[in-house]
Amino acid sequence: AWRLVWRGSLAGRAMAPIPADVLYVVSLSVAAAKRGQGIGAGLLANAVEEARAAKLRAVALDVAFSNDGAQRRRPPLLPSSGLFHALRAAPSHGGRGARRRVDPHGTPDRGLNVTGCDTFPPVFLRDNEVGSRVARHLKPGDRVLDYGAGTGLISRWLAGAVGIRPTLADLVEYGNRRRDFPFLKMEDPFHVPAADGAFDVVLLLFVLHHNPYEAQSKVLAEAARLASRRLIVLEDTPRSPLDLAFNVFWDKVLNLRHRIPTPFAFRSVEEWPAVFMGHGLEAVHVETYRPKWPTLASYHHTLFVLEHE
Repeated sequence: AWRLVWRGSLAGRAMAPIPADVLYVVSLSVAAAKRGQGIGAGLLANAVEEARAAKLRAVALDVAFSNDGAQRRRPPLLPSSGLFHALRAAPSHGGRGARRRVDPHGTPDRGLNVTGCDTFPPVFLRDNEVGSRVARHLKPGDRVLDYGAGTGLISRWLAGAVGIRPTLADLVEYGNRRRDFPFLKMEDPFHVPAADGAFDVVLLLFVLHHNPYEAQSKVLAEAARLASRRLIVLEDTPRSPLDLAFNVFWDKVLNLRHRIPTPFAFRSVEEWPAVFMGHGLEAVHVETYRPKWPTLASYHHTLFVLEHE
């Protein structure tokens, strides 16, 4: 992992500045054994769709070379108009690749890899890693509120993979937010303009630690009000001083772009259940893991599936 970071830093210093009206995408080159499955085409189709939705003129695709056969080339600027449909129509090659397609939302029809992200799929790596864990606890047709949705990319992944019906809610309308789902603009961080039990499931994905400790209960109370069946909470849960140091670093770096508050209000796995119980929520599933992307397994995440007691 650190070798990959080093290579990426060299590439970042060597390449020309990316214009503001160009979507910059960095990905891993496909290992030789995985080529011919439409992986690169799917990633590119996803990026082109995002660029078109944001009215950008081009996509710059930067490949971080993770295999010996890759050749170093300056990433081309690809026009965002006229390319997307050509990619969707392109045939796949190879036995497994024939079953792959890119749907109208740019989401790969590849089935769920419930063991985690052990290949480089045709979506952004973080979306796959988070989505594949959350998807196991959702059903097709679920009305799902993505509370603190940000860009909505995880909901887009889940809609394609599971068939949920997402609604996004946030205080901020991000410029690169998904526009193909309903959006509830929040004026108050502790209130979503929707009726009690309006959703089957409420997602709180990396939301709670962006609130001070004393405010986290208010967010949970509102999420519990809105969820008729369950809540799914995904949180940073550092387990050691080294974990915490990496967690603080990555939390700051990953949220600089959108200027999201970072009070570093993390809790351990052991601390969260008592907080949930204070709102009549019982953890029916707890799963702790080290995420590969983008934080390179440097600290822990924990997924909590909560239901009303």
